[in-house]
Amino acid sequence: MKTALQKLRRVLNTKLGFFLLVVLLFCLKSYWAYQNEFNLGVKGAALATLTAQAVSAAWVLKFLFGNKSILKIRKKNLKEKQTL
Repeated sequence: MKTALQKLRRVLNTKLGFFLLVVLLFCLKSYWAYQNEFNLGVKGAALATLTAQAVSAAWVLKFLFGNKSILKIRKKNLKEKQTL
């Protein structure tokens, strides 16, 4: 069993193996989506939009508060300065 996992890991560590995994997962997701009936209408579209915007905002904030960003946002810079 260990050798089979090592072979699988070796294949997936290549660009072609990763691409094939992505294609396989996309096909499985598409098959599942076509087999299920979704009756959410406008409410479902609004829910999907809100979820996508929340995930996007969380990712952007994580990036801006991280070390890879050129524009660094720090908690100490978010405090209001008391000037008269």
